[in-house]
Amino acid sequence: MRNKKVIFAILACALCSCQAPVVETSSEASLSSEARVYEAFGSYTAQQVEEICRTYAERIGSSVPDEYYLKFDFGTYGNMHVNALKHESPGFADLCMIEPYSVAGYHICDFPYPSYDMNVWIEGEGSFDLETLYLQRKITDEDIRSIMAKAEELRVREHKTFDTKAESFRFSFTWGAANSMSYNSESGLITIRGMNNKYTASFTYPNLNELYEKVKALDIYSYADVFYPYLQYGGIRPYQTPAVFYTIEIGLEVGSKRIAGDDCVHRGYGVPENTIPQGKKFLDLVFEIEDTIENSDEFKSIEIPEDDQIRLI
Repeated sequence: MRNKKVIFAILACALCSCQAPVVETSSEASLSSEARVYEAFGSYTAQQVEEICRTYAERIGSSVPDEYYLKFDFGTYGNMHVNALKHESPGFADLCMIEPYSVAGYHICDFPYPSYDMNVWIEGEGSFDLETLYLQRKITDEDIRSIMAKAEELRVREHKTFDTKAESFRFSFTWGAANSMSYNSESGLITIRGMNNKYTASFTYPNLNELYEKVKALDIYSYADVFYPYLQYGGIRPYQTPAVFYTIEIGLEVGSKRIAGDDCVHRGYGVPENTIPQGKKFLDLVFEIEDTIENSDEFKSIEIPEDDQIRLI
């Protein structure tokens, strides 16, 4: 997936203003022929900066630590220094496609991909991946929220709050293998997709105000747009075939928030106690919506001819 993003980023840059030829400055030219002189950054000494760049390069398998530069400091949590590095290679333009960076379902910030990358440095131990430390419970949910707040302060993450009023609350929901079922609260329509046709029924979602309060409590703008909600502490990722997908979109106007739970197991398996908080909150919500719709008389009234039913196994 990351390789595909790199290709897309390169194509995007070929079409935007950053495609201009790169003229090597005298300082860049000297970097290509002389050893880099590391400089202090914020509270980091020049020696610490060199150690951060070197250990980061080792972690990602790069042999050129001199091409990595500290650009952002997201704070220190215990002995863990969270920062971001930029890859600067003499003679090459920066990739300009902005991509969201997320950790275990949390939308952390937005960076030009893959020029920038998040990093955690522990003095005397080296460089670590932020999500790995989170799944090991070394970085906490409180730490993650502080990192997100710092990203907003540094203007690499847009601050958004859920300000939809209860009386104007609308949502759309898709679920099932291959997203074969959907519901739109504005149109009041349940839709099930067959092999060749679509089958519908009108349905008014009950207790919409209660659902509104639950969505409001979800803090939807802290979520990544796409994530794997069954991810557990320690990194366990249960799968099933065929996969189930859950997508909820809040507010059907421009600027709406869409969250997609990708490649899930069926709700009959439940939510493991060890599931990460972002995943558990999301699954609890979508399971409730799914149960409400599928247990309705309207949903049960939809009949799909056997020869038009989607069969994925």
